[in-house]
Amino acid sequence: MESLVLSFIGFLIGTVLGYLAAYFFIQFFTQAVSEEFLILTLTIRPISYFNITSVLLTTIFVSQVPAIRYVSKLNLAHTVKEAAL
Repeated sequence: MESLVLSFIGFLIGTVLGYLAAYFFIQFFTQAVSEEFLILTLTIRPISYFNITSVLLTTIFVSQVPAIRYVSKLNLAHTVKEAAL
C-alpha cells in the first residue's frame, strides 16, 4: 500500500513538473527564435491525462502483484520466531 501511495504522489508531482517544464521550454524557444510569425502554445488534451494515468496505474498495480503474493503467503508467527533468534 505504501508504494501505491508513493507512486500516486510521484505521478502528481511528475505531471505538474512536466507541464511546467514544457511551458518554460516553449517560452524559451519562442524568445530565442524571436520570429513574429511564430506562435506556439502549450495545449494538452484531457484525454492525454486519462491515457497516461491509466497506463501508469496499470503498470503500478501489475508491479505490486508479486509483492502482494509474497506477503500473503508469509506465516507471521514463523517469521517473528526466526527474527527473534
